[in-house]
Amino acid sequence: MIAEVGDLIGASEPASSLLDDEPAIGFFNALGNAATLDRLDPANNLVGCPGNHEFDKGVNDLLRLLGGGAPHKGRFVEGLWKGAEFQVTCCNVLDKKTGEPIFCPFVVKKFKNTSLQIAFIGAVLQETPSMVSAPGIQNLIFAPEASAINRQVKFLREKSGVGIFVVLLHQGACQPVYFGPTDSMASVPDGALKRIIYALDDVDVVCTAHTHCFTNALVANEHGAKILVTQAFSKGTAYARIDLKIDTLAKRVVSKTARIITAYGDSGPGLTPDSGVAALVQKAKTMVAPLTNRVIGKSTRALVAKQNGAGESALGDAIADAQRSAMGTDFAFMNPGGIRADLDSGTVTWGELYTIQPFGNYCISMDLSGSRIYDALNAQWADSSNVKMLQISGLRYSWDASRPVNGRVVDIQKNGVPIKRNAVYSVTINSFLASGGDNFSVFKAGTNRKNGPKDPEAFVDYLSKLPQPFTITIDGRILRRN
Repeated sequence: MIAEVGDLIGASEPASSLLDDEPAIGFFNALGNAATLDRLDPANNLVGCPGNHEFDKGVNDLLRLLGGGAPHKGRFVEGLWKGAEFQVTCCNVLDKKTGEPIFCPFVVKKFKNTSLQIAFIGAVLQETPSMVSAPGIQNLIFAPEASAINRQVKFLREKSGVGIFVVLLHQGACQPVYFGPTDSMASVPDGALKRIIYALDDVDVVCTAHTHCFTNALVANEHGAKILVTQAFSKGTAYARIDLKIDTLAKRVVSKTARIITAYGDSGPGLTPDSGVAALVQKAKTMVAPLTNRVIGKSTRALVAKQNGAGESALGDAIADAQRSAMGTDFAFMNPGGIRADLDSGTVTWGELYTIQPFGNYCISMDLSGSRIYDALNAQWADSSNVKMLQISGLRYSWDASRPVNGRVVDIQKNGVPIKRNAVYSVTINSFLASGGDNFSVFKAGTNRKNGPKDPEAFVDYLSKLPQPFTITIDGRILRRN
């Protein structure tokens, strides 16, 4: 069995993203056995679960991609896209009107040449609505993960006699890396994942994702049952090999262990590309090459998204400047999670800039009071475990970590003059933030909204108009006092 635990699509390379991520689904299809001719065949060796990025373009686009059919903007990899050759399971994404899951809440697989069954139950993190644009998921409910999973476990135990359960959970944690089989002394740190597992019924394995980290541990639920929990980093750099020893008469797992195996392309087996996958990749790259290879300019130095101690990055400065320039506003704010790659020095191509901002959000201008701008910046620390420092343009501010969370911003200046809390300023943000994304709900109060270009287009236009070659460095827009 091969399982993927979400974010198979979304925020992807141009060769996939520009083709509506059909190539990414096509790659996973290529891992299938003969039974994938029927995605519902219990012998089909593939199964998946959505992550938050699967909803980036909205649920309708996702259902089209999985189910097949032509996209709304022409035809891409195939004449008529056939869709995923595997089932996607998710039990906690519900239709608002019916209260029912929009995906299969579970998928039951059969072991080869046996009557033994194993159930896969998928769930995506409940916080997904704070991570994607609201309009595309406005008719959905993201229910608490543990209770939704337990409901399916109970149903399967009572109605089908299934005794082996694997949960595909798009939520994660980070623990110290080690290699080899599961260390019985390893532990998962406290946090959202551990709380979910503690509340789970007695399932056997939880495959996780989302945090792009290493996980390989036995974690106890509230009954004391040990659940094997894995996560194999991200971006195909590793995979989790999970081995279960099963009592076929009792239909239960008697022992379980896992190894997180790295899959780097510089050693070991698999250095010769699979011919089918290589052909798919080359076809996709060829289709987008006229656009991605277009030269935009030249940078004298690399621009990186890594922030300094105050929370500012050179790449963040440049993107915020581009969006403010595109809309002609006083200020601009950019969410750091929307910056997905660094920009190397030297020749800059359209494809590189798209890779940095692959979501295709629109630039939106709005009016906000000075008081609400203070609120927006203070909201950066609303979640102490996941601080999100907005990248900014047109203003400078200082903050003090010793002050209360809702008052850490000491002062905000425009052209060296403090802004007035009762004055109104024009602001540019992307459509993700405009809908309250990343829990910046204050931006939903903006008035006099106007739509502009997509954010990659704004960045392309801005950099192409700079004197070439250009040099961009951090210029001290964010200052930390303590």
